This record gives sequence, structure tokens and C-alpha cells, in this order.
Amino acid sequence: MDRELALWAVANEKGRWKPGDIERVRRDPSMVSRLVNGKGGVQARLTGETGPDRGLERALRTLNEMAACGINAFTLASPDYPGRLASIPDPPLVLYTVGTVSVFDGCVAVSGTRKPSEWGLRTAERLGAALAAEGWIVTSGLARGIDTAAHRGALSAPGGRTVAVSALPLDRVYPPENRELARMIARRGAVITEHALSRDPGKASFLRRNRIISGLSFAHFIVETSGGGGTRRQASDALSQGRPLYVMEPPVAEAGATAGFRDLISLGARPCRDVDAAVALAREKGPHR
Repeated sequence: MDRELALWAVANEKGRWKPGDIERVRRDPSMVSRLVNGKGGVQARLTGETGPDRGLERALRTLNEMAACGINAFTLASPDYPGRLASIPDPPLVLYTVGTVSVFDGCVAVSGTRKPSEWGLRTAERLGAALAAEGWIVTSGLARGIDTAAHRGALSAPGGRTVAVSALPLDRVYPPENRELARMIARRGAVITEHALSRDPGKASFLRRNRIISGLSFAHFIVETSGGGGTRRQASDALSQGRPLYVMEPPVAEAGATAGFRDLISLGARPCRDVDAAVALAREKGPHR
């Protein structure tokens, strides 16, 4: 594993860069070395260490272990880095992936509450299956509830593909009951993350990963939400990235889902009456299959 990739990995550990720094790295990838090794660079702040090899040996060891496990790493400067994700204001400097999908042009996001109704679960699974049957890559966050149902729906379609964006390093799965699902996704799609080095990314990473889900995708469908929380943050991220955002219309009997539906409409989402309408919108908004 080369030291240049290790530099990118170390820089990526900061978690957030100013938009100006990201833009400078886009124009000149050699800026990463300055951001890491310069006076007051990220490794000095993270470890208090000094010298040209700050933290790089640890990064090299971790990256070599990951490569031996079949995990790929793409820097923002790599031609294999997903182009749609690269265009958002704050893309990960490094993306780590394991699985069979290496081209992410056809990603469409499906997400929602971790505590869905029976209607929400059925709709998420049907939507995941219908979108995957059309050839799209159903993209979600591997969370309980709507995310899990969308992934399972995609896998139920013949040849269906799905991508799970994890908030943790790839040697950890949350929730733990989705370990087998993550393995199935890797065989029929990919599990990806921005985290690699052996540290706890913290609770904030679960919100931060939302920008990757929508950033990869040409459109974002929210199946169910009661309003507020992480799903509202997902909606805000999608809208701020210029992604078409849709929310499924719930039955009148689902009072909590109806309140959440109205909240997202007020935020700027567009209503989607059913799964067939969602598929039609994906055909309209997505790249030609």
C-alpha cells in the first residue's frame, strides 16, 4: 500500500474540512500532504506528534489489512471515485468499499424512520424491489426499519443490487442483527464507509453518513417519518445537494406518518403517491439504463 493513500486516509480522519480546503484538494491533490504534514496539520492536532511520518505507519498497517480483506479505497482524486458524490460540497476524502459494485452511476436513495408502521415496512420493501428490478442500485443506511426493508426488497429482485452506507468502519456492523444482511449486500452490491482507521467515529457519524447516501444518488425517496430526527436531516442534506426529494404519501390512518409527510412537504419534498409513481419518477430523473 503506498504512502500517498495513507496520507489521504490520515487527512480523512479529521472528519470535516472547510469548503476551501476541499476545493484546493480538488484542484491540486498534492495539497493533502500539506494539510496533513504542515504546521498545525491534522496529525499534529489528532495525536500531538511531529515529524514527516506522523500517524502514517498506523494508516499503512490498517490499509494493508483492509486490502487483504478485499476492501477497496478510493481517494477524491481517483478516477474510480463516484462522480456524483465528488460534486457535493463536503465529500469524504477517501471512500472505502467492499462488494461487487464498483460503478455507482445508478444509485437511488430510499430511507426513513427506524420505527416504521407495517405500512411503511411493506412500502419500503416493495419500493426497493421495484427500483432494483428496473436496474437501479438501491442505496440506504443499513439502519433498522425502513433502511433494512429497502435493502431486503432490492435483494429480493432478480439481479437486484443495493448499496449500504455505513457510519462505522467496515469491520463493524450496526445494528448487530444486520451482520448477515451486510454480507448479503456485499455479495450483491457494496457496503461503503468513509471510516477506516481504528477509532470510534462517534454518534455524529450517523448523521454525517446521510450526506453520502444522498450524494451518491440521483434522487431520494423517503418512505416514512414521524417528523424531526435523522430522517429530517437526511431530507435537508438531499435538498441542499440539489437532489430531487420525494416522500411517500401515507394512508390517512397512519397519523404519525401523515404528520411527518406534511413536515417534509413543508421542507421542500414532493409527494409521491405510490410505488408505481416512484418508479416512473426514477425513470424520469435517473440516467438512461
